[in-house]
Amino acid sequence: MVCTNAITFYNRCMQTFDNAWCYESVRLRESQKPRLDDHHANQLAILAGPDVRAQLLARATELARLAGVDTAQQTAKQFMRVGLILLWCVSFVVGASAGIASLGDATRPVNLLWALGSLLLVPSIAMVVWLATLLTRTSGGGWIGRLWQTVVARLLKPGATTSTWQAWLQLTKDAGANRWWFAFLTHSMWFWVLSGMLLAVMVSFSLRHFTFEWQTTWLSSDVFVQLAQIVGALPNAIGFSTPDTEMIAASGNAAIDEPFVRLAWANWLVGAIFVFGWLPRLILASVSWAYLRSRRLTYTIQIDDAYALAIRSKLDRLIAYSTVDGPAGAQDHWQTMVGIATDQACTESAVLALEAGLPAALHARLPAESIVLPPVDDGQSRRDALARLERLKPARLLVLVDARQTPDRGLIGTILSMGSQAVNTQVLLMHSSDSRARLGIWRERLNGIGLSGVNEQIDQALAWLRTST
Repeated sequence: MVCTNAITFYNRCMQTFDNAWCYESVRLRESQKPRLDDHHANQLAILAGPDVRAQLLARATELARLAGVDTAQQTAKQFMRVGLILLWCVSFVVGASAGIASLGDATRPVNLLWALGSLLLVPSIAMVVWLATLLTRTSGGGWIGRLWQTVVARLLKPGATTSTWQAWLQLTKDAGANRWWFAFLTHSMWFWVLSGMLLAVMVSFSLRHFTFEWQTTWLSSDVFVQLAQIVGALPNAIGFSTPDTEMIAASGNAAIDEPFVRLAWANWLVGAIFVFGWLPRLILASVSWAYLRSRRLTYTIQIDDAYALAIRSKLDRLIAYSTVDGPAGAQDHWQTMVGIATDQACTESAVLALEAGLPAALHARLPAESIVLPPVDDGQSRRDALARLERLKPARLLVLVDARQTPDRGLIGTILSMGSQAVNTQVLLMHSSDSRARLGIWRERLNGIGLSGVNEQIDQALAWLRTST
């Protein structure tokens, strides 16, 4: 039961963080060009329910799939996993090499001070420096964190993957987890360095014959006796045997080649590495990882920044457009569409997407003389499109709509106003093969305004655009 709960907690953490990561990646992508077709994503967001965060995440998930951000996110996650494993492997090898080098070739006694200093001095100084940084407000990860960021940024290919990496960095910073992520990276690296040291030292002690001594010129033997006892106190408390006072004092002049003496000094050295090096790094790495998990679980996306407010405003307008405007009545009876006279036409043809995206398959096959207007998805873009059509006065106007939408009064009114600035107008119902398409009601309402030119296939619409007036 405990294992199952732990796995459930971990999956919940990862899912929450991954959703926020996806949202941040899409936010960065939408700040760039070309613009993404977000019509279907907006519809899915509306279907997600009234919760604002659920709407924003549903929209981001669909746009991530459309723009390839989800694939880039998986690539970045795999790259970070592989990079972390490689870092650990290199750290283990370095630690093992240091452990073997500190003991020498066994032809001479091991200098205990030199061995202990070469194995623990650098890791201990690095740990003290890290602990000191906790008192500062810096959010970086030291030289290891900066090196990690630089290497990943250089190796990732430009494009969606790089944007995804930048989104990950920004997200960890916003979540207040940047410092602890690099702390986990640092402590786990040193953990594997010290693991390599421990394994190398224990294997060497198992396979080779070592004797031990300590040497000094100025200091008295009492100094080293006290030092050895202080260092061995904690290891002795958890089961590592240590030399007694006489044994410590006797090892200063010459190495004592007795089995129980060699065993006592070997345990003393291994215990010191374990207690003062390996164990603290394990604890710090575990604490850093536990804090990261808690931040991943509690972090939520911001719904009151400029980007989120713009998306919420767009979704609110779409909800208002797709809402039925009341029961049938006099308002549902429209005037018949009347276009301009043929001799008033100034351009051959124009294409306009009304709350829908322009498919690439259609855009690539449009006649050279066809003018593509910006998509209409709000009041301002509607006014801009109408003003431009008044200047263009096309002979043929093709209006693209999403057949999955409800043809409410707002959409029908927009088609009427746009068609009044063209000689002939036809409508192309996009996604007509979708099970959610409302083809019957679209044809009924378009016929009601005298618009019989309704196409469901791109080829039909293209053939009409190419006809001469």
